[in-house]
Amino acid sequence: MFRKTDTNEQLDIFSSPSTYMKGRTAKKYEDPHAWHNEFYQYVTSKIEEETFRPLFKEGNMGAPNASIRILVAMSILKEGFGCSDEDLFEKCEFDLLARKALGMGTLEDAAPSIDTYYLFRRRICDYEKEKGVNLMEKCFGQVTGEQVKVFKVSGRSVRMDSKQIGSNIAWYSRYEIVHATLRKEMNEFTLPSLNPSLRKKVEEALTEDAQKTVYRTDSDKMAVRFQELGQLIYSILVKLKLKVKLSEGKTRLRYFAQEVIDRFLTRMQIEATPLEERNKRNNVEASIFQYCFHTRNNKTRYRGLLKTKLFSYCRCMWMNMRRIQLFEITMCQRA
Repeated sequence: MFRKTDTNEQLDIFSSPSTYMKGRTAKKYEDPHAWHNEFYQYVTSKIEEETFRPLFKEGNMGAPNASIRILVAMSILKEGFGCSDEDLFEKCEFDLLARKALGMGTLEDAAPSIDTYYLFRRRICDYEKEKGVNLMEKCFGQVTGEQVKVFKVSGRSVRMDSKQIGSNIAWYSRYEIVHATLRKEMNEFTLPSLNPSLRKKVEEALTEDAQKTVYRTDSDKMAVRFQELGQLIYSILVKLKLKVKLSEGKTRLRYFAQEVIDRFLTRMQIEATPLEERNKRNNVEASIFQYCFHTRNNKTRYRGLLKTKLFSYCRCMWMNMRRIQLFEITMCQRA
């Protein structure tokens, strides 16, 4: 039977661990910027239990379910610490910080049993098999959306992808970039369409090691070599354009797909972006590193796509929480 967690439960001061703490211990336990309090505030308390209602039968028959918030938060903690199920339940029973993060603020609060935990995860996988809907994915979107509202994250400033194109270009000279472009365009279909004389020049150019040429040639000779390469490319373009004219009688019209137009508009938007904004780097490398931090030889500990999805969403929710914590700590230090 589906039942929401009671968030207005009366607290007992005699069963609260903070009652028996003093000094720095109590201060750390109640610190709003400590990871366990941040986790409860921005993750556990933001989990909408109604998302998981389809996993339970309607009606009054059957025992009420365990706290869904705690079950979901336990999965996130597990992937956050990278621990085993046994270690997870040990933390839930004896680790005061982990219990506080899950919303179990008193010593009387009991963690769900391990069978309930396994059953809940199995129901999520079975539901996706049957309905094609991953409820943990919906939960991830809902929790992240709540965090976006709290911190007023704007989607207007979109950083470039993390392919490090700028960094890679820095390793190449202009000559190497042009030469690499020529090599890429001269495929098995383009090369045979050239006349024998021009084809021979192109083949000679393709056998050249551009990096060695740049390394061994002074600037004056490099300028001449650059001009020769440019003239070769121009000759190729003229020949290919002439062939199109002769074969169709007129220049062939070129149609642009919507995808090409969208890419062009995106490039124009990027070029119009101020340089200080374009110089911003995103955290893709850091995100992938953190995502794979607890994997073994870059392999997850789970078999099957559905279980791996659960791992991914839980791990990412933990990563978001840690970034929120670091952000708040940084803002407090600046203040």
